[in-house]
Amino acid sequence: MSSHLITIQTPSQVNDIGFSPNGKQVVSGNSDNSVCIWDALTGDLVKELKGHTGQVRSVAFSPDGKQVVSGSSDRLVCIWDALTGDLVKELKGHKSQVWSVAFSPDGKQVVSGSNDRSVCIWDALTGDLVKELKGHTSQVWSVAFSPDGKQVVSGSHDKSVHIWDALTGDLIKALKEQYLAGSGDKLLTLKTIESAYDVYQWSINYHTGWISSKSGHILLWLPEQMCSAVYTPNTRLILSSLPPTHVTFDSRYLGTSWAKIFPLNG
Repeated sequence: MSSHLITIQTPSQVNDIGFSPNGKQVVSGNSDNSVCIWDALTGDLVKELKGHTGQVRSVAFSPDGKQVVSGSSDRLVCIWDALTGDLVKELKGHKSQVWSVAFSPDGKQVVSGSNDRSVCIWDALTGDLVKELKGHTSQVWSVAFSPDGKQVVSGSHDKSVHIWDALTGDLIKALKEQYLAGSGDKLLTLKTIESAYDVYQWSINYHTGWISSKSGHILLWLPEQMCSAVYTPNTRLILSSLPPTHVTFDSRYLGTSWAKIFPLNG
């Protein structure tokens, strides 16, 4: 099987690209406000779609390859006819630039994520706003539908991933990393990166390694040689004379069994 490299010379900086479902075309979103459709075999420009007044941040083909959706810094989401290059619909509602767009698996809806912290689900036929999903505390960088179209996932600058019910708009799950933070007052705190609000507060006995709640209940235990390292702020990395060790919250052990988290040798 022979292969060859195709280099497509675009008119300006490319912010996003995607293949058509049949792999015969490529769509690009460009910093000169244009959307370009290219022949993937020859590299020739097939259509240049003009209508945005700001940089095009995100582009995607519809599942049947007949349409293209684009999101721009002009706050618009546009749906285009991939064959004629005509603008089919302008989806208006975002209050700031749009970073990410995607079609649903059946091509009937479009999802978009914006600098305005919202995730919007649109009717691709009418252009109507179906649902506005609010919950992120910073700009939404990336969005996508699940393979069955029943859920939407969004990733944000707020360091969280949200999974939403595409029908009701309800937030199903917010995926947030947690970390241990310590301070000079010998208080160990479990925090979430998104909010940095305290979840639990523990006091630690540096001689025994036992960590207790404010009420005095024993919660967990740290190996003695690692106790002094809980002063390290905003990290799950414990620094000690041993090789660096990460605290994991994937498994939970109570009392002395908590030591199983640390695979110490010798």
